[in-house]
Amino acid sequence: MSTTRLDTDEIESTRTEKFLAVILTLFLLVGSIWLYLKIGDWVESDDPYSSMTSQQHAVVKTADDAAIAADNAMRQHELATTALDKARADYDLALQAGDPITDLKRTYEHAQASYDAAAATASSAQARNEEAQDAANRVYEEVNKKADRIHDTRGWITAGLRLLLVGGWIAASFGFVRRLRDRESRYLPLGFATIAAGAILSIVFAADYVFDYINPLDLGPIVIAAFGALVTVLTFVAVQRRLVARIPGRRTRKGECPFCGYPVRDHGPYCEGCGREVIASCASCDESRRVGTPHCASCGAN
Repeated sequence: MSTTRLDTDEIESTRTEKFLAVILTLFLLVGSIWLYLKIGDWVESDDPYSSMTSQQHAVVKTADDAAIAADNAMRQHELATTALDKARADYDLALQAGDPITDLKRTYEHAQASYDAAAATASSAQARNEEAQDAANRVYEEVNKKADRIHDTRGWITAGLRLLLVGGWIAASFGFVRRLRDRESRYLPLGFATIAAGAILSIVFAADYVFDYINPLDLGPIVIAAFGALVTVLTFVAVQRRLVARIPGRRTRKGECPFCGYPVRDHGPYCEGCGREVIASCASCDESRRVGTPHCASCGAN
């Protein structure tokens, strides 16, 4: 079955093709944004605090144990204080009433001794807790500084990979469209869908790093904007060169001069508009042949 090959610029896409191109853009956008977000998860999947040394873990555990011990000691001190207050009150009431005070005095003295011991224990536990917490705070400060450095490094890596994704997507999309144009394919709207998805993805990248990573990653949107603009301009230049190369063939098909576009009439071998030769001899059969035609009408040669 023979097919007729047409210039893509002469083919108008149907509404169905345009609709399918929009649908493809949406699906490509969903996939690209998912990949964009997953890059951050893959780079920052590890917990920076998991890199603590065994000595640092021991210091933190000691601080936790000291805090628990200090809390228990304070509760025992509160109980001893309550018991001492009750024993003192009972002892004072017995003195005022003239009741026997031997047992109450012994209870009071025992409560006083328990209180003194609990107070000493609480004071010692509190001192050890403060010392342990100071050591733990130094460990936390060191770990936080390391975690911040790791976070910044991973942030740069994530931004670089995302920039590479966006830039690569845009470059590949323009290359895909150029290839479709070179092949004069009817699938050109699908190529435009990839470009649209890449453009929207670049906007997502710019918005992400403008609002979330002002410092120090605020150059990301500028870089992607410059890259996208450069690729667009280069593609525009390539398309213009391609169109210029196709103009003579188009004019010839329309019965016009391939050089100036003036209508060619059968009055002679020269154009009436620019004076150039529009009818020449075929290099294969020496028969007359219009300049700019892909094949000779007499012998079919290129």
